[in-house]
Amino acid sequence: MSILKNDSKLQLPSKVDILVLGSGSAGMTAALTSSLLGLDVIVAEKTAKIGGTTAYSAGSIWVPNSRHNKTSEDSYDNAFKYLRNAIGNGIDEERIGSFLLFAPKMVDFLEEKTCVKLRAYSYHPDYLSNLAGATLSGRVLEPIPFRGSVLKKNFVDLRYPIPEFMLFNKIMVDRTDINNLMSISKKWSSLWYSIKLFAQYGLDRILYNRGTRLVMGNALVGRLYYSLLENKVPVLLSTEATSLKLDNNKVISAILNYKGLPKEIKVEYGIILATGGFSNQPELRRNLMPNSLLNNSPVVDSATGDGFSLAKKIGGYLSLTYESNSFLAPASKRSRPDGSIAVFPHFVLDRGKPGAIAIDPNGKRFVNEATTYHLFGKALLETLENFPDSSCYLICDHNFIKKYGLGMIRPYGIGLSSSIRDGYVKKANSFEKLGYKINVPFNNLESTISRHNSFVKSGIDEDFEKGKDAYQKNLGDPLNLPNPCLGMLKKPPFYAVEIFPCDIGASAGLATNSSAQVLKGNGIPINGLYACGNDMKSIMEGKYPGPGVTIGAAMTFGFIAANHAHELKTKKTDSNKEKSK
Repeated sequence: MSILKNDSKLQLPSKVDILVLGSGSAGMTAALTSSLLGLDVIVAEKTAKIGGTTAYSAGSIWVPNSRHNKTSEDSYDNAFKYLRNAIGNGIDEERIGSFLLFAPKMVDFLEEKTCVKLRAYSYHPDYLSNLAGATLSGRVLEPIPFRGSVLKKNFVDLRYPIPEFMLFNKIMVDRTDINNLMSISKKWSSLWYSIKLFAQYGLDRILYNRGTRLVMGNALVGRLYYSLLENKVPVLLSTEATSLKLDNNKVISAILNYKGLPKEIKVEYGIILATGGFSNQPELRRNLMPNSLLNNSPVVDSATGDGFSLAKKIGGYLSLTYESNSFLAPASKRSRPDGSIAVFPHFVLDRGKPGAIAIDPNGKRFVNEATTYHLFGKALLETLENFPDSSCYLICDHNFIKKYGLGMIRPYGIGLSSSIRDGYVKKANSFEKLGYKINVPFNNLESTISRHNSFVKSGIDEDFEKGKDAYQKNLGDPLNLPNPCLGMLKKPPFYAVEIFPCDIGASAGLATNSSAQVLKGNGIPINGLYACGNDMKSIMEGKYPGPGVTIGAAMTFGFIAANHAHELKTKKTDSNKEKSK
């Protein structure tokens, strides 16, 4: 198979059918779909790397009723019921309907025509699993691991994953890898699996200076990028759009900063905005997000509201979401040796396991630790509003940190010593000393832990109902009974890591219709201008009903935008044929 290298010899065409701005999962899906439908397309990426925030993510894709769902409980109607219950007020039923209709078609299209290959998690409940219409498995897809070495010289174009999500900051691992590594001393099969994993990594280090076995978001990005190259779709790196031109309510061209010079590229059927949202645009962040949010974010730095700025100048507008203008998670932070700040979202690895509790500055629990990360982040925000300039913590004992790890500390306590030295985690041999180190009243802390421990035998969390539903149980330890999420804190030393509410992607965005067309204030679409991904106002209205709802919607509306543009071309071609008769 041939690979097209994006290099300095690539010439910018004067005119294309479709121009895509951004190279995350939304932009690449839009570009790939456009190309396969016969449209002449080019991708412009502002940074020197491919993948956007998708490259940092778990790569989960929430797609109800896809070909990978082998259960009988899912359907278009059932998924619609679930989203009505989950989103509630503010639901845009027209766009939700479009998503549910086209999402499975998007999966079929990509898997049949490209290198993108997905699989369903064997068991993964929807986040609000007690609501009518929720399912326990089948809706959450993940990319099959991808060997990045097939990209050859283009491998360096991929955005590097968050190092703290990798083993030794160099090896990407998924849940299968983690399960085998955790069982390395218990099963010969796990030992052999781990030996092969490290052997391949050793070879990769020599050739590429990092592991080339890509999983999660990097696997999705790698598969999309490889497919673009295979279809000879030009991808311009370090190329930023500075303005759009409009004629009679139709986008006709864009000015690109290409190789340091302004270049105009005309577009026949559309420009698709997929620049990553406004999460790191200082003014919008200040005006639309709570002050108590962590200043640092796991969203890519280049998500500075470019799509909104471009669209606003020609009539587009930013639409706020009903629940929250950004999706949230609890996170811890740590300074790296190079001076940069590592932000570690506490998604699934620790907070729902038995034996960890979250405490407020008064030393009291304030949240169900096993709830969704968005609701956990929301609870953190609300708590810190009552305690300005104070901190919340996730605390555990010695047994917990050895078995499950804590934040950036791996199971077996890998990285624990350095984390204590640099202050990422606080360690004490008693609750009293721990309370002193984290400035929490000792009496309250001891009482909180004692009360929590009293729930373990019965398995019933009388304060927050931790471990009550299927989603929460799935975060816990299935071998820990009667409640997979409840465990004792009793074996010293004890540990605490400071946690902050952080944003993991914009929910507010450009107003669009069910065809992904950007709307003006009067509700009329701007012809030839589309938005998807975090540039588009989320169809979830700031709620978070399932893993991968952001990427699932991003890819689907990229697919929808490309299909809509293709329909315009088809109509124009048919019209010209009629005129020529």
